[in-house]
Amino acid sequence: MNQLRLRNRFMFFVLALCLIGLFPARARAWGSKGHRIIAQLAWNYLSPTDQEEIKKLLNGEDFISASTWADEIKQKRSKEGAWHFVAIPLGGSFDEHRDCEGDDCLVEQIEGFKKDLAKPKKSASARLEALKYLIHLVGDIHQPLHCAENGDRGGSQTQVSFFGHSSNLHKVWDIDMLERTGLGEGKYVEILSMRGYRIEYLASVAAWAEESNSVAQRYAYRMSAAQSERLPLGLSYYQSCMPALDLQLARAGIRLKLLLEDALKAGRARNAPAKGR
Repeated sequence: MNQLRLRNRFMFFVLALCLIGLFPARARAWGSKGHRIIAQLAWNYLSPTDQEEIKKLLNGEDFISASTWADEIKQKRSKEGAWHFVAIPLGGSFDEHRDCEGDDCLVEQIEGFKKDLAKPKKSASARLEALKYLIHLVGDIHQPLHCAENGDRGGSQTQVSFFGHSSNLHKVWDIDMLERTGLGEGKYVEILSMRGYRIEYLASVAAWAEESNSVAQRYAYRMSAAQSERLPLGLSYYQSCMPALDLQLARAGIRLKLLLEDALKAGRARNAPAKGR
């Protein structure tokens, strides 16, 4: 009887693994390491005034750790999964009606949460949630495969071999290339900070998404799908794509800083006492 139970459990486990392979889910953007790097970059550049206001909102929570909160709650809030992506056709431009039906996409959610953070009369819990979503979603919108629709669920259905190890294209950009560097988060932030990137804020959040889509087209999908069923990605791909990946991390960190700065400044202006004539 015990042998039969063990066999049934084993068969269930094998079936579960097969189903996971058949139906790959959308992956997390950047993985926790990438999000923490972006958050640390932003934090380092924020003014002491903005840092203090953020600390009050966080009420003991850590800014860097908050960068992964939106991924950690996705299972409990499954309807919010679409907020982490914007399905712009590869090589295309953002179309609100086509790519963001019902405001369920990265672009509209970032804009909405920025407005919430800038409203001092919003409840502390609502502003805290807006802050934590912004820390995360600004990272997501700079992950190229979260802004490009190419019929493969953001690269998660494009199976690859990365330096001989089975992976998928989304995971390569989320985790594998970052891990390949061998650098810890602190060292990575230090190196990116020293490079002197010239980061444009750009006119709109939609422009960030279009820029990421362009990076996906030029770099992430630079290999030929006709090569094999499991695309071999190695040193050439890694060396070609890492500068683009690093630039996206830097863009995300600087733009997150600027976005939070704008929202907090607007909130303080609204909360300031009216001046007498």
